Amino acid sequence: MAVVQGQYTNANKDIHLRDYKHARNLYYEYGMAFAPKTKYLYHCLFEPSPEVGNSATKNSFAFQKHLGVLVKTADLPSFRVEVDNKKQYNRVKQFQTRIDYNDVNITFHDDNLGITRAMFEEYYKYYFVDGSHNIQKNAIISGPYATRDAYSALVPKYGLNNATTGPFFSSMTIYQLSRQEYFAYTLVNPLVVQWNHGGVDASDASGMNEHSMSIAYESVIYTNGKIGDDSQPVAFGESDTGYDQTPSILSEPSSSISSGPKLLQPVAPADPPVAQNTSLNTQTRSTTQYSTNPEFKKQGNVVVVPKTDTQNPPQTVSPPPENSYRKYDGETIQGAIGRSPSGTSPIKGQDRLRARYTFTAKAINAGAVPGISSMQEYRQLPATEQNAITNDLVDQAAGGDAKLSNIANESIGKYK
Repeated sequence: MAVVQGQYTNANKDIHLRDYKHARNLYYEYGMAFAPKTKYLYHCLFEPSPEVGNSATKNSFAFQKHLGVLVKTADLPSFRVEVDNKKQYNRVKQFQTRIDYNDVNITFHDDNLGITRAMFEEYYKYYFVDGSHNIQKNAIISGPYATRDAYSALVPKYGLNNATTGPFFSSMTIYQLSRQEYFAYTLVNPLVVQWNHGGVDASDASGMNEHSMSIAYESVIYTNGKIGDDSQPVAFGESDTGYDQTPSILSEPSSSISSGPKLLQPVAPADPPVAQNTSLNTQTRSTTQYSTNPEFKKQGNVVVVPKTDTQNPPQTVSPPPENSYRKYDGETIQGAIGRSPSGTSPIKGQDRLRARYTFTAKAINAGAVPGISSMQEYRQLPATEQNAITNDLVDQAAGGDAKLSNIANESIGKYK
């Protein structure tokens, strides 16, 4: 209950119970830009190496999209840096000596079809020959697991003796999703250090089984951007996984989001500066380096570097106009991203080419082109074949294909 002191009630009789704006503005402003991310908005991508197989030979490829949405829980990467404590003329100094990447734990739903179990089975047989021995029932006595096989004329292979050189997974990516943006953590060259198939329990009538694994990796790549740019996150929102693609009736607060603060994009590192001559004493450096720079002030014998407030720049930014969603018909789609632009096309020039490329990338990642599973394979084709594929996809979108039509509308609207 709010308590108001008497001197304030005497000065203003019209007092009401109001919200605490000084506490809510940090989280509420700019489309909740500074509010904490929720844990349940995420997407995962598992990318097996091409040498493992393809969608016709391995379930890890055929159900790659489904594996990503069957992830129940996933750890984000964590790190541990070793620091040595040294004494420099009795001054304590800390030195970094190495970095360790802690294992990432991922839990899957044990689906009734057996997709996640099949992935672990293929991983097991890829690295370890133990699971590839063809053993019939009651054949252990004379098979590769016979009791005294070490003394037989031919000793079978076991363990890692499987003639495998390349990795099973090239990468794993965990996407956090928030405010129409993704924040990705890509684990480089991941290896499964342990996995667990859960358990069974006749007394647990409500429990669900799950598979779990721990991943070791060599590095982490950080990326982020708008959802949909370069078809990221890959395979997110696909109808193949039952994702609801019906547009919401709620209006999108795009103006409040776009007018808010933005993260700085990383800049390519410049060449390291040339080492300075450290033989100059402090007094010489003060007169040669600082005294000629108007940005520095001198108070007595001390050079003072002025501090600037980088968090609150004086200029104000007005919000851009709010974008609206529009549905284009087949003729407009054909004229905008088809073989040749039309006079009524909503986009022209370089924007048209960018929209055409974005449409192709989204369609390929959605599995619309048989035999081509990624943009990397598409870019390896001759230019004439690339154009033919894109034109065929545009024809399908303009002809009424619901999935491709939605992708086309989204791609055109991005550059309009």
